[in-house]
Amino acid sequence: MAKIAVGMSGGVDSSVAAALLQAQGHEVVGVTLALWRGSLCCSFEDVARAKAVAQQLGIRHFLIEALDDFRSQIVEPFVAARLQGHTPNPCVWCNQKFKFGLLWQQIQHKDPEISALASGHYARLNFNPETQRQEIFMGADPSKDQSYMLWRLSQSQLQHALFPLGALQKTQVREKAQALGLTELAHKPDSQDLCFVVPTADDFWQAQAPQGMIPGEIVHLDGQVHGRHTGRVRYTPGQRRGLGGGSAERLYVAGVDPVNNQVRVAPREKLLSARLSLAEINWVSIPAPEATLHCQFKLASQGVPVSGQLHLLADDRARVQLDEPHMPVGQGQSVVFYDSSDRLLGGGILTEMQP
Repeated sequence: MAKIAVGMSGGVDSSVAAALLQAQGHEVVGVTLALWRGSLCCSFEDVARAKAVAQQLGIRHFLIEALDDFRSQIVEPFVAARLQGHTPNPCVWCNQKFKFGLLWQQIQHKDPEISALASGHYARLNFNPETQRQEIFMGADPSKDQSYMLWRLSQSQLQHALFPLGALQKTQVREKAQALGLTELAHKPDSQDLCFVVPTADDFWQAQAPQGMIPGEIVHLDGQVHGRHTGRVRYTPGQRRGLGGGSAERLYVAGVDPVNNQVRVAPREKLLSARLSLAEINWVSIPAPEATLHCQFKLASQGVPVSGQLHLLADDRARVQLDEPHMPVGQGQSVVFYDSSDRLLGGGILTEMQP
């Protein structure tokens, strides 16, 4: 049996992952990243919960603190992008740089005998002996699948990764927590994306970028002023709520104009797009293909996959032609592609959507 570290956030998923590995006979070590004070995922409050679970399981636990690095590498780029009207996925970068990057480096420094790092992600990992690559598949519970957030991981990172919950339903995980006596965690609500946007979104933006909360105009693409917005960071492309009434049309956010502090809106039929331009492509389960691929694309973490063709270009760029037009998502969003077996092929950063 192996010595395995488990990234413990103080939540039910990572706690059950640790318990499952321990039950399999592995020597388990709990480790918690402290990244943001008051965070819904990696705060100092979570450290106390994770440490208590580790004590209950009878395993070692230690803390790794990286508040300054997290602010400079994740929070500040996210804030800057949102002020420009972009919609990046900070969890994607956090997984690459911190949860399977810095965390693993620090673990190896503390205990070189640890051979793997497990997490509570709902995704499945498989080694393909023919290609000699680690392959990521969607989690068995489609409502909790988190493979979308793992598309930037490298093969070297996946070589020592484990996802013990990948084949389980969330209800099963809560039942296992209850059986272990982790009653409080069994009923604890799931953490959400943007775990550092706390205690509320308004509080976060007033503290980090109050200029993004200045009211301004909501302007129709035809040039007419539709109303007033309450701060441009509250709006993302494709959004419908928060636009006010007074129009016979059903309007959606087309984009944000940071220079004029305006939110642009239009009816659905004016916003549908079928052509996507992607950058920073990372291939996960397969090497970069030479031919055009027919894939299933997810344009949001909980989005419904849509089919289309992917054509790889130079410099880690790609062009996507969707079979059916799609409502807009913001520049900077992750677009992740799968094959028909729910295998995560790779992903990229959206740079443009066109009709």
